Amino acid sequence: MHRPPFDQQMVHLSVADLDRAHAFYAGILGLEVVGGRGACRYYRLGQAAFLALEAGSPDDRRQRITLLCDRAYDVDAWHDYLRRRGLELPGPPEDDADLHVRHFTVPDPDGNLVEIRAFLDPGWPKAGR
Repeated sequence: MHRPPFDQQMVHLSVADLDRAHAFYAGILGLEVVGGRGACRYYRLGQAAFLALEAGSPDDRRQRITLLCDRAYDVDAWHDYLRRRGLELPGPPEDDADLHVRHFTVPDPDGNLVEIRAFLDPGWPKAGR
């Protein structure tokens, strides 16, 4: 059984004040802003690693890891791969028009969310660029 690729990774953090967090991550740490929509901003941590800051309470339990694929069809391939490995998945991959992504989530054994996502926005930086 062939395992589909992951091309990038993203960590999500909920923050109480998005502007204050932006001042810290971009202004003090010097992270490059690579996108964002609404109450979410994306920052480049490295060549293939990103941070997503989302406005909300840290108690919302939106902390999760996102494994990024460069192509939307790899999201579907991951869903099929995990299903064939016996995981019960909450539903099929979905397109989110607001975020311009195709994605699905699966809980790990401790209930932490692992999101598998591809950005549909052609402006999203791809691995190696």
